[in-house]
Amino acid sequence: MINYILSQNWVLYWLPVSVAFTVIYRYYTRNFNYFTKMGVNGPKPVIIFGNLWELLFTSKDKLDIKRVRKYGKLFGIFDGNKPLLQIADPVLIKQILVKDFHMFTDRPLISNASHPIANQNLSIVRGQHWRRMRSMVSPTFTSGRMRQMYPMLGHCLQNLLATLDEYTTTGGKGVVDAYRVYGHYAMDTIAAGAWGMETDALRDPNNPMVLSANRMGKLSGGKIFLTALVPPQLLVWLNIRSVRNEGPLNAMIELIGNLVREHRKSYQRSDDFIGLLLRAKPVTAKGRATATAGSAETDESRDYEGHHINDGTESKAIEKKVLDIVSDREGEVEPLTDEEIIGNSLFFFIAGYEQMAATLSYITYELALNPDKQEKLYQEVSAVARAPVTGSITTTTTAGKITSDDHLEIPYDVLATLPYLDAVTSESMRIHSSPIKLRRYAMDDYVLPGTGGVRVLKGQEVQIPTHGIHHMDEYFPESSRFIPERFMPENRHKLTPYTYLPFGAGPRHCVGMRFALMEAKYALAHIVLHYRLSRCPETAVPPAVQNHPLLKLPQSVMLAIERRV
Repeated sequence: MINYILSQNWVLYWLPVSVAFTVIYRYYTRNFNYFTKMGVNGPKPVIIFGNLWELLFTSKDKLDIKRVRKYGKLFGIFDGNKPLLQIADPVLIKQILVKDFHMFTDRPLISNASHPIANQNLSIVRGQHWRRMRSMVSPTFTSGRMRQMYPMLGHCLQNLLATLDEYTTTGGKGVVDAYRVYGHYAMDTIAAGAWGMETDALRDPNNPMVLSANRMGKLSGGKIFLTALVPPQLLVWLNIRSVRNEGPLNAMIELIGNLVREHRKSYQRSDDFIGLLLRAKPVTAKGRATATAGSAETDESRDYEGHHINDGTESKAIEKKVLDIVSDREGEVEPLTDEEIIGNSLFFFIAGYEQMAATLSYITYELALNPDKQEKLYQEVSAVARAPVTGSITTTTTAGKITSDDHLEIPYDVLATLPYLDAVTSESMRIHSSPIKLRRYAMDDYVLPGTGGVRVLKGQEVQIPTHGIHHMDEYFPESSRFIPERFMPENRHKLTPYTYLPFGAGPRHCVGMRFALMEAKYALAHIVLHYRLSRCPETAVPPAVQNHPLLKLPQSVMLAIERRV
């Protein structure tokens, strides 16, 4: 029998095949015992895919919730063969994002593609390059600067309310796709705040800026996956420089570049993002000390806003230490280049456009399903709204639909301090937060304190699943329910710091946070003031989401709308 088998080619054929299979299997599973050796739990990976296969059957947001609930506050997953430590413990989150920020300064990139201009932004640059850039960009987003920028959004609000008015002209209820309408508002506000442009994305869709922005916005999950696998040198040879459609991307860069050059030539001092960046100087201890209260350079405490549950003396001190440039070196710090101004202006749009439309859509969706919360918000807003003076930013007679007789104005300092408006915004952003995780990689080997020796190796990535944390009943009882009251000042002490992270935390938190909150609250306050939103037969509960590779975007949010009498 043995002689028969040996006389055949069977062994000669299958032996090398089995050896090759064993080698391949061992290679692609070589790290699969990584977390087991450290005593860290997690879902079982499969060869080649690791735990990525689960995304074929479950959306990112739901998968994060499921994993956090099943495996706890510290667990491991695999991206292919690469181990990724997941951290949902607020004590460890503070350690990584704040206390030991110097050990986790930089973010991993989602792609190996590198565009010479688009990549010149705060989200991507690293090390001292990031520190210099952040120190110069941060002062453009102080509360003082937002106060200056606030009037620039007036025409955006006019466009929004004029559009909503069209759905209520019959005197009864209309049905509006809130996501579509808010998309136009988001485009207009970012164009105004970032570039000093007046656009009307709905009525003038062929505006070159609007056209390029809409074409550039589409993301391909396949291209992200491809550019993450292909080495950078090969991508350069293939002339692939971005995960986005490069034609519209380059057109957008050229348009912004023209605006930068126009700003440089102009003798007028503009308060849009480009104008502020052209005049930007690094943060210095001397500058902080000489800034007068209420000036554009000051950044008053906003402890009444939900995201400030993460702020504390220690957090502020570390951020100051990281970002302050030594005063006697201020003159030596290079100003921002045109490429850096264009890159950050472009990123300002990319980060804010689609996400803002989704944020407003989900807030009004929740208010439509919770009319008691909507009425409570209306009472708060109507109590502080005042009739605008002639020629104010919110008076218009466009088509005779919105006039100063039925349009009220809310000053910036009043808007920013409305507690229930902030609570509603914060609660919706908690429930419907982006499934994008906070990602950092270790600058050196690091042992996570209090974990019994769990070690993060130099260059290894750690991830913080914010959406999953936002849905932990331990921190947010009845986490699936819309309960704005949990963010009210009298209940704020019940919240655990570093469990509410829509803007991140620490020195690398979202620099545009204040603009985003102003943009959202500005629209929401006036919408609730003038209209009543409710559920209708077309309202999908919950809203169907798009197949987006990164964000949680609704396909549509259909709501009934009627004017308040």
